[in-house]
Amino acid sequence: MAAALYYLDLGLDGSTLLILLFSSIFLMVLGLIIYMGGAMLLAGYNTMSKEQRAQYNVNEITSFMGALLVLLSIVAFFMVFYLVLIAVFIGATIVAVIYVNVSKRFKADMPRRL
Repeated sequence: MAAALYYLDLGLDGSTLLILLFSSIFLMVLGLIIYMGGAMLLAGYNTMSKEQRAQYNVNEITSFMGALLVLLSIVAFFMVFYLVLIAVFIGATIVAVIYVNVSKRFKADMPRRL
C-alpha cells in the first residue's frame, strides 16, 4: 500500500512501470546470453579481425559483461520502488565502462585470476 502511494507521489503511471519491468527483463535475458558466451552481441567484437580478437580474453569479457547486465537488470527492476537507484544504475554503468577500458584483466596474455 505504501509503495502504491509512493508511485502516485512520483507521478508514475502503469505504462512507466511496465516499461521499467520489461527493460529489466530484457537486460536480464541479454546478460544471461552474453554470460553464456554470446560474445558476438558485444559492441565492436564481431567487427574485429581474428588478430584483434586474439588480443582479448573472451571468457573474461563475456562473464564480466554478462554479470554486469544481470546486476543492472536487478537494479532497474528495483528502480520502480526507489528513485535513488537511478543514480546507482548510471554510476555503475560509468564505472564498469571505465574499468573495462583500463583494466588489463581482459587482455589475452594476462593470467586468469581465480
